[in-house]
Amino acid sequence: MTISKGHLINTNLDESEQKIFRIMPFERFIELMTCKKLSFVRPVLWDDPFENFIMNSHSDCDSIKTAIYGQCWSLNIETDFMWRVYAPNKNGIKLHTNIKKFMNHIFEKNSFLENSLIFIGKVEYLPWDKTKEKFNGMSLYDSYFSRGDIKNIIANSLFIKRTEFSAESEVRVVYFYDEYLDNDIKVVDFEIEPNDFIEEVVIDSRISFDKYQILENLIREKLGYTGVISQSKLYSFEPLNIKE
Repeated sequence: MTISKGHLINTNLDESEQKIFRIMPFERFIELMTCKKLSFVRPVLWDDPFENFIMNSHSDCDSIKTAIYGQCWSLNIETDFMWRVYAPNKNGIKLHTNIKKFMNHIFEKNSFLENSLIFIGKVEYLPWDKTKEKFNGMSLYDSYFSRGDIKNIIANSLFIKRTEFSAESEVRVVYFYDEYLDNDIKVVDFEIEPNDFIEEVVIDSRISFDKYQILENLIREKLGYTGVISQSKLYSFEPLNIKE
């Protein structure tokens, strides 16, 4: 299976089979399973203002801000940071898939993407000084990147973050809508078939085993997930055999 569409960033085809992970609160997982959709948001809504350093620095990008959407995953299997940030109420669900499956699946399920511009790949972490050196003073219309067009340059910039965030080991998907959307449309949804798209569901380690069993049954019986379900062992402590 090869990636049929889309542009790989900082990633080669062999690396595209690496697993990627995303943690979300349980209520968001219910929404994903019942609506069978992945939600992409505008990068201008991401918390870090440095995320959008080109769009925040050039007036020609104002209209593009309403036509670009993204979603973030991670190469990290799990970290304490990921569970606490993305599931602060200790009710998290971790999903995993891979880049190749991600791209092929959404193109298969969403025919309107046939001629769309989509980028996916690893985030590069650079000191801010290096990023400024790379982009400061450049023209959006030169041939610095492979095609030299504004969308290509902006997409590449969205795969750069400051080194202070390198522990995230992020993978991003960036999608350019074919037409500029109304400014009120903050989210774009892609249809998926969860049982084909998700390779494993991992339930938060911070819940009791009894609650885990309840959630596992709900995910099977009510949400219809047929794949692998397990519980994270991140916080599972087994006492040591320390002799007196």
